[in-house]
Amino acid sequence: MAVRAVLFDFGDTLIFQAHDPDEDALYGAMAEHVTPLLRQWGSELDAFTLLHELYGAVEEAQHERRARGLEVDGPFVTRGALAEHGFDATPEQAQALWNASAVGLPLWGWQLFPDTLDTLHKLRDMPVAVGLVSNGYYTADIRVRLLHTIGLPTDLFDAFVLSADLMRPKPRPEPFQRAFDLLDVRAADCVFVGDAFDVDIVGA
Repeated sequence: MAVRAVLFDFGDTLIFQAHDPDEDALYGAMAEHVTPLLRQWGSELDAFTLLHELYGAVEEAQHERRARGLEVDGPFVTRGALAEHGFDATPEQAQALWNASAVGLPLWGWQLFPDTLDTLHKLRDMPVAVGLVSNGYYTADIRVRLLHTIGLPTDLFDAFVLSADLMRPKPRPEPFQRAFDLLDVRAADCVFVGDAFDVDIVGA
């Protein structure tokens, strides 16, 4: 077998959570991004409180959704959270607020493993493609935007797939298949690197 691509999980594989987030700092940073949108829409909602409730609802939904092979729909939950406060958001507004709430990974307590960059740079020198295939609430375009906040250059990867792109999380086959398609490789030509047996290894 000739390896043509190496695919990586993200959390606890390339990065690890060094500490629990400071919730005041985390939700304060989110609120700075979200408040201008709310004001633009004529809402006086307290963004800090709204976001705390929103992410609590997302965490609560995760176990049940993923047990059914589905990803949490962040914009849908956002629309529900706004409705709880009497704001009837359009799907576009809910999507915009959800995307705006995405803040730098260090605020969540995440940082690179010491050997992550060395490993990825060495792979760049080899004739293999490199992909990221991860479960996550945000779509790949949002995740890619946040990689710089943790010091991870996007040009070390040839493809990014997040479960939110497909609303189907690992261990389902769809995220893996999307990576194969993007990289134009067969499953048999890939190596997958992940930390969770049931999600990453069984899925791969």
